[in-house]
Amino acid sequence: MKSINNKGKAFCSSSELPVEDLGGGISRQIMVHDDQIMMVKVMFEKDAI
Repeated sequence: MKSINNKGKAFCSSSELPVEDLGGGISRQIMVHDDQIMMVKVMFEKDAI
């Protein structure tokens, strides 16, 4: 997975951030984070869960 330092950013473009395939039709994208909170976009393919 490509590492991008987006720690503490107020805004980011999802097209700039890597998507990690977790297998089983599930993938995630870590949007932004700091020392207290993290925002993660989780994507599910149809019938993955």
